Amino acid sequence: NFNKENPSYGTFLRWVKTTEDGNVFLVSDLGVYSYTASENKFLKLPFGSISSLIAITDENVVVTSKDTIHILSQNNKEEKRVSVSSKISAISAIGQGKLLFGSKQGIGMATISGEVKTIIDTLSVQVISNAVNKKVFLASENRLYEYNIENDSLGLVDSTSFIEAPIQTLFIDKDQTLWVGTQKGLYKGRSRSAIFFDPEVPFHIRRITTQDSVLCMVGNDGLILKTGKTVTNLFEDTEITAILSKKQSLWMGTKDGDLIQASFLGEVLQRIHLSSDI
Repeated sequence: NFNKENPSYGTFLRWVKTTEDGNVFLVSDLGVYSYTASENKFLKLPFGSISSLIAITDENVVVTSKDTIHILSQNNKEEKRVSVSSKISAISAIGQGKLLFGSKQGIGMATISGEVKTIIDTLSVQVISNAVNKKVFLASENRLYEYNIENDSLGLVDSTSFIEAPIQTLFIDKDQTLWVGTQKGLYKGRSRSAIFFDPEVPFHIRRITTQDSVLCMVGNDGLILKTGKTVTNLFEDTEITAILSKKQSLWMGTKDGDLIQASFLGEVLQRIHLSSDI
């Protein structure tokens, strides 16, 4: 459905993710959808309830709703539900069919087959980064921790006590640089003892991804692109809630339920409105 002139407020597009074979998945207040660009077509997936977080594994789309992990096979569209002990606040696919999830009660690990175990029960975890080289970063009460998946070890990132604004997102790029997006700017670092504020990006940062050497960020201030020391702010008047880099273009979700495909120069290639009649 195309609707460029009359957005329906409340259709919050939370996540845009892609699989290795190029399928695009969306999570909004209306549910979970797959999108086929070649046919310009949405398909609502048969999850039993509206979901808020998403992760992609080799053959499954994983979403969460309160204290349940929903695992949907991409092949046969069968759903498996895995219950955990508390409301899930973060989730990340860490490889080999395993999922790391966070809650107020700590960190747990779940498998696609349905096994669940508690990893750490001493932290309230709000954000988990993507996994790179068998490690992830965790945000707990605005402090950062590094968790080594292979060694099952947790270490505090000592220099993060000065991060005063709420942490929104954590992203590890291919060079293993950690990027920390907050409500009042961007921080970065390469080790547990060196996290610094980036004064060139004093924006609200909700999601982060990369395309080649370009750091792509979105939030209440629109789209922010950073290449070296060059920072470009596009779509300044749009509150962007999700971002995906795919085939030299950016796919972005908005608070008003729009899916925008744009070039890195800010040219809108298409704008699709996600509405309840899809």
